[in-house]
Amino acid sequence: MLTHMIMAILFRKPLRFVFKVVCGQSSPFAIQIFLLAIIMGFFVSLLCKACVWRKRAQNIPSGSPFTGFDPLLATATELQNLLSSGALTSVDLVNQGFAQIERYDDYLRAIISVSPTALEDARRLDRERVSGRIRGPLHGIPMLIKDNVATSLELGMDTTAGSFALQDSRPLANADIVNKLVEAGVIIIAKSQLSEFANYKGSGLPPGWSAIRGQCQSAYTSDDFDLDDLGFGHSVSSLFTFLYKLLNCYNYQSPGGSSTGSAVGVSAGYASIGLGTDTTGSVVIPATRAGLYSIRLTTGITSMEGIVPFSRKFDTVGPLAKGARDIANILDVIVDRGATNVPLGGYASVLHGKWDHLKIGTLSPEKWFIPPSLGRPNPAAREQMDRETREAYRKMQNLGATVKSVELVSWEEMSPANGKGIFDLFEADFRKDIESYLKVLPSSSIKTLDDIIKFNIEHASLELPKGYESQDLLIRAANNSMSTEAYEKTFAQMRLVSRDMGIDKTLRTDEVDVIIGPADSAFSLLACGAGYPSATLPLSYLDFNGRPFGLFALTTAHHEDTLLQVMSAWESTFPARKPPSMQPSRLKA
Repeated sequence: MLTHMIMAILFRKPLRFVFKVVCGQSSPFAIQIFLLAIIMGFFVSLLCKACVWRKRAQNIPSGSPFTGFDPLLATATELQNLLSSGALTSVDLVNQGFAQIERYDDYLRAIISVSPTALEDARRLDRERVSGRIRGPLHGIPMLIKDNVATSLELGMDTTAGSFALQDSRPLANADIVNKLVEAGVIIIAKSQLSEFANYKGSGLPPGWSAIRGQCQSAYTSDDFDLDDLGFGHSVSSLFTFLYKLLNCYNYQSPGGSSTGSAVGVSAGYASIGLGTDTTGSVVIPATRAGLYSIRLTTGITSMEGIVPFSRKFDTVGPLAKGARDIANILDVIVDRGATNVPLGGYASVLHGKWDHLKIGTLSPEKWFIPPSLGRPNPAAREQMDRETREAYRKMQNLGATVKSVELVSWEEMSPANGKGIFDLFEADFRKDIESYLKVLPSSSIKTLDDIIKFNIEHASLELPKGYESQDLLIRAANNSMSTEAYEKTFAQMRLVSRDMGIDKTLRTDEVDVIIGPADSAFSLLACGAGYPSATLPLSYLDFNGRPFGLFALTTAHHEDTLLQVMSAWESTFPARKPPSMQPSRLKA
């Protein structure tokens, strides 16, 4: 009877009835009926959505990708909205990612291993969604993890750091950061390619190359990248020249490194978000060359437990994504709130999309670039990058930011009078840090740095193939005899120059919040030396080969929120990033 009355009132003369209720002309009983109808409608809506979800979660066949979104463009935030609406499931996302990997990775070589548990993880998270449990904005979102970040036996993937020596090392536990991501509902879909040992194997090896997977290629460029494109031959004369090989900033084909696979994989639609590790630009350089947003975090604000180290004093992590909100959401999961100043409402709360009140110092693009002598020059590309960087500076000012030209100390000045510098610190750190990781691996026979070097010699066809024979950095680290006194002196000088005489001095003297310059430069070394955060801003694409380039933003310790404000303003006012063309020649044969 009651249901009959509700239907009669709301469907025969709904507008008149609503008008009377709003104007207070209806009886209390009629108002009660009106409210009851609203409540019933709400629950009917929930029931319908649950039915849709249950059908999709149970009936999507394994291996059939969902095509209702563009994997090359969709952000994790956009995908979460589709998941929430019931338009797709996490199973859809995993199948789509697998389809992209199957289609393109024979060429791109961005993936080392694919998760055998990802589909079951997706089904479980879909069921949680149906039941009303949503873990957060990353619930059911696939992610690529760099293959120097440990994953446990339960996830079914090795942690190799790109080396055959660690192929069967099988860590017993996830890295701390992986546990946080999994708890937040992230699906680890694959482990991504990297420069072997985060580019600390041989000084002549190109970014994005590992023995276990070969050379990772950019999803954007019209030509392949290989060793000869470096322009140096296969050896270097000094550790400073190794820096330029490490960054490979002046080469226009290189995807950059060492978090190459995470950047290339996200740009190629394998997943909407990725995670890398960063010491000297290993997140931000491949991110800018893949047209992505990224942040290198302040050293020490996330746990590095379970991550194959380069140098514990300098290593950190960083997310890569297609939008600022995705970066903020990842930071809200992985950052240790007891180690830094997280905004009261979380990092996502600072995404205002406006330039107002931002004070920006800009670096000359003509000064901050890699000299042509250290790579194959391309004057037209150099001119385009300088011109569009200057145009971006003017646009930020026109949009409301306070913009002024500033000077910043050069990274070369981080070397004290004894000639020692940051790379000598890396050399001194690597052996003890890598061995602290190796000694706790239960199933690996590789326990020391000497074991790795010996393995490479004994398996030279795998680890030291023709053209890639170098392991001089490993050997230097094994033979390092730097004294504690020399180390401490060098470290103190580096901190003094990069912080007090460098970044902090420029920020303070010029009264700016952030320093912005070309990402294709040695800019990132100052962030490394200081242990400070930095970020990338996608700007444009080279006319001659399509490779993305962008800007690099730098600020003082624990100010990731400032970088996110800049990133949000950039995303809302500059042209949207473009996807790669994914040329047919790159399809699986």
